[in-house]
Amino acid sequence: RIAVRSNISTQQLAQRLSEIDFGLISGRSEWSLSLDIPHSSADAAAVPALLLSSDLKGVAVDLPAPFGKVAEQARNFVIGMEFPESASRSITFQYGSLVNLVLSSQAEAGGGRKFTRGALQLGGEPAKIPRAEGFEVGGRLKYLDLKAWAGLLQPEAGNSGALPLNRLKLKVERMTAGDFGLDDVSIDFQREEAFLTGTVSSRQAEGSMQIPEQILRQPLRIRLKRLSLNHSPGQQT
Repeated sequence: RIAVRSNISTQQLAQRLSEIDFGLISGRSEWSLSLDIPHSSADAAAVPALLLSSDLKGVAVDLPAPFGKVAEQARNFVIGMEFPESASRSITFQYGSLVNLVLSSQAEAGGGRKFTRGALQLGGEPAKIPRAEGFEVGGRLKYLDLKAWAGLLQPEAGNSGALPLNRLKLKVERMTAGDFGLDDVSIDFQREEAFLTGTVSSRQAEGSMQIPEQILRQPLRIRLKRLSLNHSPGQQT
């Protein structure tokens, strides 16, 4: 095992891990790196593995609550990579007790790599690579502000390499969109061709929804079974 500790900026990380977008992270922090290289006598299943970890003190994360943080705040962050002889390679991320992310990539003919499968698990549960190509999101959140996330979740024009979202299964204690709010929200969607189709239930409302892949060009379809909202501007609902 090779172990190294160094003070590294997010710009340096972005240069060395070009497949990861560090655009919303800025600053520098102490990082620990360990590289495990199996001995020639090791089990055939053992593969070289890289582990990067930091408490992110000195690094600001420009994301909505509860994921964002100021530079002075500590939050454990771990990146793990394995390097098997096969064309497939996995990379994992752990961000405090909030996020577990796993991505699988395949080698391309030109020498680069392309992410083909991934899963994001919120709330502390481990993420598992899905069987089908695409991306899945699951887990639990105490709070979700849809308005704060709206700009960040807009699809980038021409980004044909983005993984399609195949499954979205979340439980949220409080979800807001401006002055509107829902409590004890359960979301369960699956991909059906060019749509995400599924159900949303909460203390105030329940129904089904169809979200188009091209959400800026096609209508969002909602069918409510139950609705109990008293909307008053400036007050939580």
